[in-house]
Amino acid sequence: MHDAASQGYHAFLTKLENLKLLVFVADLLFVFSRYHKKIQSEYFNITDLPDWKSDVMRRLDDLQHSPVLGGWESELQQQYQPEDNLFMDIELKRVTESQRKEHHLYVSETTRNFVTVRSEVLESLKAFLTQRLSFDEDIQKLLKCFISFQAKDDDLVMVHQKIACDLQLSNISEEYRDAVRLLGSKSLSLLEKVEMLAQAQSDYGSLAVVFARIAACMPHSADVERLISLYNQLKTSDRSCLTNETVSHYLYVDLNMSVLAEFNPSPAVEYWWKQRSRRSVEPTKAKEQEWFLKTFSEASEKMKERMSKHKDRYNDNFKQLSSNKYLLCY
Repeated sequence: MHDAASQGYHAFLTKLENLKLLVFVADLLFVFSRYHKKIQSEYFNITDLPDWKSDVMRRLDDLQHSPVLGGWESELQQQYQPEDNLFMDIELKRVTESQRKEHHLYVSETTRNFVTVRSEVLESLKAFLTQRLSFDEDIQKLLKCFISFQAKDDDLVMVHQKIACDLQLSNISEEYRDAVRLLGSKSLSLLEKVEMLAQAQSDYGSLAVVFARIAACMPHSADVERLISLYNQLKTSDRSCLTNETVSHYLYVDLNMSVLAEFNPSPAVEYWWKQRSRRSVEPTKAKEQEWFLKTFSEASEKMKERMSKHKDRYNDNFKQLSSNKYLLCY
């Protein structure tokens, strides 16, 4: 390898501690991406946050002692030969001396113990989740008890004060007691309960509003992550052509009107097309271009012959110009 950049990458990737850190980060991102997709799901609501957070914390604690089964770190442990210092027939290097005067200054310090670095990364991620996804445990327990139809009178009063103070408490309490007999023994998701209550709007109007508010109450961080994810999907070469208003409408529809994702616009377009007679314009100039013949199979033989004539004429003109150029130079 004569390229300086290639030599640098080779020297970095053939150091054992660096390789351990890389495979660990790859496994960590793989595990965390699965939980990240759950929190962006449309079915995720604020009552699911405590269980989700507990699962993530528990999984991070597991990574502290054991790698992901079938992951990159597990592959490194299986194929690494410590006696020969080889990994997949590639010799690795062990650095015993510090390249800097200050020890433990950077995470990528070559002489730092990998176990220490892994522990610090996991603890930092756990601290970040604790700070970012903080919640009121009393409110969480109250709402979870309410949507599972296990709330008492005091719980109904608290729910009314917190999220339904604009509704009549008497209506909520009576409708809730009726709903306990109707849905209390059924295993349904929160959205399914909202749908069933909304179908019986005349009997459960107030209760349906309360359940819908709980279903729509997502953690703030989840909404932000979903918005960032949707915006990243627009990061294409065509995004520069979109106005801010168009991008805002796109994000609004995707976040708040997901039912439109299944809308078929073909009948509406066909109706608009048939409202009046429209003249079909044949792009003759476009069909005469060479890319059209190579892209579309319906290009006629006549057009191909015309293109070949144009090409022959162009070649003749070019040869004539080239000969004149040589004469002038001479």
